[in-house]
Amino acid sequence: MKKSLFKKVLFAALIVMVIGVLAYNAYLGVDWFTDKKENEEEISEIDQEVSVEELAEGENINPPANAESDYWYYIKMPLMNVDISELQKINSDTVGFLSVNRDKYQLSCCTGDK
Repeated sequence: MKKSLFKKVLFAALIVMVIGVLAYNAYLGVDWFTDKKENEEEISEIDQEVSVEELAEGENINPPANAESDYWYYIKMPLMNVDISELQKINSDTVGFLSVNRDKYQLSCCTGDK
């Protein structure tokens, strides 16, 4: 009888733990989704209000002897011209701008909790 009671208690504790883990994961999923939605709205606002343009001018100084190196590939990428003060109107913690794959991902870089 003691073994049966012990197994029931252990099974109940296991069920409670599984339900707790599932509830916590559901909370994390909802939190992730709301954060993603807020980020998409902020990115949309940035795209509408801040102009981003590539600079075609400028020259590379001291090109490397090996023009096939990764360094040469990255140094040949065009520079971006972004008005940081416009980004700071949206988020005062903005300190920079990051563009990955040109137009695919363009994000402001911030400090703090925002």
